[in-house]
Amino acid sequence: MRKNALPAKAIAAYTLKVLFSGLGIPFFLCNSLSAQRQAECNKIDPSQGFVLRSATINGRWVSDEVKKSVDQIVGVGKPYDPSGVDASLAYLRKIVVEGEEKYTVSLTGSTSVLLVTADICDVSDEAHPLQAKVSFHLYYLRLDLYNLGDNILPIPRSPKPSFYKSVPSFLLNTAPSFGFTNDRRYGPALNVSTTTDFLNLSKSGKKNRRSSLLFSLMARKSITEPFYSVGTALNLNHPVYNRSGPGWKAGVNFTGESVPVSNAVQRTVRTGIFAGMLGNLNSPLFRKYAFGASANLLNIRFDSSLNSRLVNREIHYDAYALADGRLGNGFARMGIWFNSAGQQGKVQVRPYQRLAWQTGYAVSLGSSHSTIDLETKIGLGYAWGAVPLYNQFFPGNGSSQFLFNSLNSLQMQQFPEGVIIRSLGERSGTLPTGSGTNRGGNAYWNLNLNLAFPVSKWSVPLIPDIIMDEESGSTIRKKIKGQVNFAQSLIQMDLVDRVGLSEEKADEEATRIVNKEIRPAINYIADRANVYSFKPLLFFDLAQVSAPNAGSRFWGAAGAGIQLNIVNARLDIGYIHTLFPATERRTGNIILRFTVQDVF
Repeated sequence: MRKNALPAKAIAAYTLKVLFSGLGIPFFLCNSLSAQRQAECNKIDPSQGFVLRSATINGRWVSDEVKKSVDQIVGVGKPYDPSGVDASLAYLRKIVVEGEEKYTVSLTGSTSVLLVTADICDVSDEAHPLQAKVSFHLYYLRLDLYNLGDNILPIPRSPKPSFYKSVPSFLLNTAPSFGFTNDRRYGPALNVSTTTDFLNLSKSGKKNRRSSLLFSLMARKSITEPFYSVGTALNLNHPVYNRSGPGWKAGVNFTGESVPVSNAVQRTVRTGIFAGMLGNLNSPLFRKYAFGASANLLNIRFDSSLNSRLVNREIHYDAYALADGRLGNGFARMGIWFNSAGQQGKVQVRPYQRLAWQTGYAVSLGSSHSTIDLETKIGLGYAWGAVPLYNQFFPGNGSSQFLFNSLNSLQMQQFPEGVIIRSLGERSGTLPTGSGTNRGGNAYWNLNLNLAFPVSKWSVPLIPDIIMDEESGSTIRKKIKGQVNFAQSLIQMDLVDRVGLSEEKADEEATRIVNKEIRPAINYIADRANVYSFKPLLFFDLAQVSAPNAGSRFWGAAGAGIQLNIVNARLDIGYIHTLFPATERRTGNIILRFTVQDVF
């Protein structure tokens, strides 16, 4: 059985390497191949007279300059000398540390744990006797200091660090992520998001370490339908993640969108101003919080299938409060949003208000890399006053990722989409009325559940369990879990430079952060995360929507699909069918979500 598994994994490794080579993403060899490599190497003694034929560096964005420096330090073309290998390990670690200090903590609010090792392998043949090759392996775990979910959720991640000096400035300055989705109403759609910090542009000289001026862009466009959404925001931030005080932000935003509402189309142009805060909590459940408020001017055009058109101009006042935390071995998030709307100018719009609450939880059940992943979300909503048709609650598939979006993102600040029943197209479910027309509800609840089941032969750990020292039994996984001092030193330096703490206070705070947040996250990722995995998926949805003059309606749906995580990409695809009400039992939806992130 084992012999049959190796060729399949080798083929998969080659295929995935080709797929991701265009993004500069290295592919990490599977566990069995790594173990095989380890068994054949590191048995060469300097006295045997081996000559180093070549050296390779397993990292991302490795420049020719770094490769040439390593070749020179390790002594390619010369007799094998262990001191050259040790010097190369120190050089590579120094380059990565410099990049981490300069880029990731300031740009993405993250730190990391790093382990650099080397394998000396015999590559001799009859024509070239006594030839050796040295391979440098850089094992890397990135920890997010702002978003707890990124350290716990099964998100795409690379096991290799980047050599940031070689990353194009455009990528460093925009941190792009890409995606593709599908929905029966919205159609197949392309997604892109970027964030640029104008006060901390890469490779531009002096940095403003205490503040940031962020320009965010989010765009989504249907390929087959006239639907789209474009959102931008410019906000000034003072990001502080330590206990000494909260961070604040203030800015302006603009959004333009064309979205489905039942059998109609709603076009909205929104401009507004907002302010908010982000900080830490001492609660045993919630560790991070964010809250804020905004004022927005909306120009709305609502076109129904009956060729009627409604044009309104409204002013909206919004507020939100969010919290993240750990519950057991899982990630918990809760949010509440309030929206109050009224007339603007000469347009007569009667006031109305809406309130929404959502909570979500994700956990990996099990103690190894073959875990059952559970994701669940509960939503409640209520609206009162003269709520216009276009802002009533219509059930359907949703485009947002409540558990996966950043706590401080523009998507999380906006009033949520509403009732989620994924077997329906986006906002396409309705409540029938006595007049034969359709409408949305003024109250709802919904429950959504995902279950991903492991297949051990179709997954490979992010950090392999390769033995480094046969006498002590120490493995790479144990070694990297012990490298928290690397993360602690980066956090300590950042607290001094960015936050302005004294070295003594910064060291105390860094120690607290590492012991309470970083060490558990490192252990979790090292022991459970996969560099790639293939899992069958099950979907379950329940929801109820009601309105004063239209009664209530209860929906249920179930389906199945697959989840594929490959280094920096994740694919969720499946089919969900409506179980009830009886009038919609023929309704189903093919949903697809593909994302590529962490390109550097």
